[in-house]
Amino acid sequence: MDFGAPGVDITVPWLSGSTIASTGNSFAAPHVTGLVARILSKHPYLTPYEVKTVLRAVASNAVAQGASDDN
Repeated sequence: MDFGAPGVDITVPWLSGSTIASTGNSFAAPHVTGLVARILSKHPYLTPYEVKTVLRAVASNAVAQGASDDN
């Protein structure tokens, strides 16, 4: 796994117009897919590697490879 996304206690539509809180990968995957779609809508010629680089650059919890947690 390269990226994480919200997938715990996500408010989702339910029966009769109500909502419930649910958890699962099926909620996290579309979140990342949506981010990729937004990036590609502005920059359609990016390669998968370049898209991954952009995602890593804007991730709030990204740590450079080889970096220690002591910084």
